[in-house]
Amino acid sequence: MTTQLFINRYLSDSDITTVINAESSSKLPLINQLMAHHLEHLPFCSANVLLKQELSLTPDNVFQRLVEQKRGGYCYEHNKLFQMLLTELGFNVRPLMARVLLNGNEQNGRTHRISLVEIDGIQYLVDVGFGVQTPRMAIPLNNHSFSHLTQQFRLQQQGPQNFRLEIWQADHWQALYRFDLSEVTEMDCDIGHFYASQNPNSGFYHNLVVSKITHTQRHLIKNLDIHRYDDELEEQYVESITSASHLHQLLSQTFQLGFSEDEAQQLFDHQVNYLASKA
Repeated sequence: MTTQLFINRYLSDSDITTVINAESSSKLPLINQLMAHHLEHLPFCSANVLLKQELSLTPDNVFQRLVEQKRGGYCYEHNKLFQMLLTELGFNVRPLMARVLLNGNEQNGRTHRISLVEIDGIQYLVDVGFGVQTPRMAIPLNNHSFSHLTQQFRLQQQGPQNFRLEIWQADHWQALYRFDLSEVTEMDCDIGHFYASQNPNSGFYHNLVVSKITHTQRHLIKNLDIHRYDDELEEQYVESITSASHLHQLLSQTFQLGFSEDEAQQLFDHQVNYLASKA
């Protein structure tokens, strides 16, 4: 696929009119605009793992799965695709691996792919694949607090090359993940991807997680609940998913994903059985 064809197909449903290249004077606003488009139109989704799909990380397969087939994906797919886009646009970008800290264990393995982008000598964290808690913007690597509407984040530097991303949640700072700037190769990402998709200890091996982020709202399916967050009004709602047809309606309408009714039935049955086994 040619560079221009890749860019055109990726942005086919966007209203981005900025001159798209890394030499323009609006590099950071462009990246943030591209991130917003990605988060709204390409949902995070673990369904392919639960359906035991073959999830090759070759560039063509990732593009087909996320952009053409609307199947969604997780960090190894989303952040690889976004790195591919930024590379095609001429940005200096490379992968990093982070340790997810949501369970409080500082010694978790490096299982989350993110990106490091350098713009005019300043390094930024770029992440479009952390589900419903994904920041909506590129984050400079310094002791930096930032917010979007009622969401508050901070990125703390904890050494020359060590960083920690946190979110303000329930009256305290909740650690999301930590990372350093050591070299990461595509093979490192392939190994992490294999663990995340194949190991029974991985959260994605059992749990249905689907999320979509717009400018003011976030939508999350977690197993058999649908959560809706309004970050402008600081309100949230939760509703049970009561049938396979209800799940299919959410996947196809709220998230605009291309799963069939039969696949929705498989996912619903899987989650019913999994939740029953934990009861």
